[in-house]
Amino acid sequence: MIVITHIFYCMSNYIHEIIDITIESIEKKIKFVQEPSNSEDCLKTGFSSLEFHKGELCVLSSKSWMGKSAFVLSLIKQLAVENKQPVGLVVPGNYDDITLGKRLISICSGIDIGKINSGVFKPVDFQKIKNTADKLYDSPVYFFTEPNCNYSDASESIKDMVQKFHSNLLIVEGFDFFQELVDSEKQEYRNALENLIWNFRSLANELAVSILLVIDLPDQNSDRLVEPTLLDFKKYMIIPTMADQVIFVYRDYIHLTSDGCNEGKLIFAKNEHGFRSETPIKYKLTTGEFFEEKK
Repeated sequence: MIVITHIFYCMSNYIHEIIDITIESIEKKIKFVQEPSNSEDCLKTGFSSLEFHKGELCVLSSKSWMGKSAFVLSLIKQLAVENKQPVGLVVPGNYDDITLGKRLISICSGIDIGKINSGVFKPVDFQKIKNTADKLYDSPVYFFTEPNCNYSDASESIKDMVQKFHSNLLIVEGFDFFQELVDSEKQEYRNALENLIWNFRSLANELAVSILLVIDLPDQNSDRLVEPTLLDFKKYMIIPTMADQVIFVYRDYIHLTSDGCNEGKLIFAKNEHGFRSETPIKYKLTTGEFFEEKK
């Protein structure tokens, strides 16, 4: 039996309640335009339009096989490996530790992931891998990997990452594998989903950190070449409703550029701290790294 401990939305809202939250949202936009981001409240990344604010809940999503996990690892490379910003990663399902390690080494070293998986590479490449491993060893990245863990276990791990290691960004990769969602009956799934998202939103607020939930779009059979929108959440519109930011990863997986990459974009479909916008990015097929070309 799932008990919902809050009421996020109901049909009996008074008009003054709607106006109050609308004015609050407008004031946030005014503050964003008039005041530069406070470095203490804002975590900037290597992607020009992507920044995370204390206490906010963000959602990263895409259609199938667009590269959400690859983008997460690329983000970890930028923040933790290159700039020594502490990052926590919670993985409740879809990757084991060795797979994560291999993919991160490939992205950080530039060595083809196929070569790393097969063990077929030149001695110079293996030395590069070992050098990358040494660099990763000293990087402030903290993992909690437990298949189908529940919210209680994940939240305790997140609190440790924040209080002991001062992580400013907590990434939940594989949100759909949480025990509360996997074990819920079809008729209870929406309530379980709302309750779980609300708990993470409250946790981000309580700890004054950014939490990024990596969530699959519900309809994975839709045309992948069509860019995603908020409407693709369909019957689970509670997801973008409760998030402060909703970011889509999109890439043209058919065409290659001259340097062996797919062109793509980050689509900022919802942004309480800024504007709806798009940022061009590239995806390197051999390593799975997303990056933004600097002009």
